Amino acid sequence: VATSDLTVTTRDADDYFSGLDWSRAYGYDNATNKFVGLLPDTADTVTVTKGYWVFLNKAGTLVP
Repeated sequence: VATSDLTVTTRDADDYFSGLDWSRAYGYDNATNKFVGLLPDTADTVTVTKGYWVFLNKAGTLVP
């Protein structure tokens, strides 16, 4: 579900990557200096303004 609410800082990863056949994503946590893995069908979230590497099972288009 797309939102234009600028107060939203995190989104469910499955919601954000909807329409994509994704298998895993990684983001970088500056506080711990480590990569954080995200998996589909979990409670994992993405943070607005951060970048992610997303591994896809097939080509797709991300519409944030």
